[in-house]
Amino acid sequence: MGEPGDAVVTWSSTARPSVWAALRRPGGGFRPAQRLSAAASDAPRAVVGAGGTAAVIYSTQHVPLRGDDGLQLHRAASGSRLGGAEHVNPGGGVTIGDLAITPNGDVTVAWLDRVHGARVHVSDARAGSALSIAAELGANVSPRSLAVDADDGGRTVIAWSERAGRSERATAAIRPATGAPFGPPTPLGHPWRAAEPQLARLVPGGGALILWKGSRYTGPTARRTALAVARLP
Repeated sequence: MGEPGDAVVTWSSTARPSVWAALRRPGGGFRPAQRLSAAASDAPRAVVGAGGTAAVIYSTQHVPLRGDDGLQLHRAASGSRLGGAEHVNPGGGVTIGDLAITPNGDVTVAWLDRVHGARVHVSDARAGSALSIAAELGANVSPRSLAVDADDGGRTVIAWSERAGRSERATAAIRPATGAPFGPPTPLGHPWRAAEPQLARLVPGGGALILWKGSRYTGPTARRTALAVARLP
C-alpha cells in the first residue's frame, strides 16, 4: 500500500502458477483481477510507491531457457491497470530481485541471476520510460535476497550478500543522485556463515539503514540466527 492509499495485491500457487494482481484506488474497492502471466517460476511480489505507482515482479523459466525468460516487471500509474511485461534480464531464468518506486514514479530494480554473472545488476527507469542498465555492483555476490530503496533525487541504497571465503557478509552501496556512480561497497558487520539483507531504507538528510539476518551453524542441525541493523553514513 502506498501513502495515498493506493494498494495492489498479487498471488499465485504451486498448483496453478498463473500470476494474478488486483489494484485499488484510495477509498475504493479492488478492481477485477488481472492475469499477468500463465506461469511463474517463483512467487510474485508487489510494491506501491508514495505517489501511487504500483509494480509487480516475478520470474519465468523454461527448459531450455528462452529469450523471454527472466525477471518480469509490470507497472501501473495511480488509477491505471498494470501494463504488459517488461523483461528486466532477458534469458535470465529465475531471478532474485527487489525494486523501489520513488514518489514521482521512477523505478529502480536490483537483480541477480545465474546467467549474467555473480554481480548485482541495477536497472533504472523514469516514470513511463523503458528500463536500462545503470550499474553493476559486487564481485562475488551470493544468490540471496536483495534490498533497495530510492528517492526522487536518484539517491539509492542497495544491499546484498558478498562471499568472503566460506562466510558471507552483508554489504551495501549508496548512489548519491541520478546519474552519479555508486559509492564503494561497504561491509556491514562481521562475516557470518550466511547473511541475507531484509530491508533497506534511506534516511532523510543522508545515509541509510540496512536490516539484515545473519546465520551461524554450530552442528549438523543447530543454527544460530540474529537480526542486525547497520547505518551507512
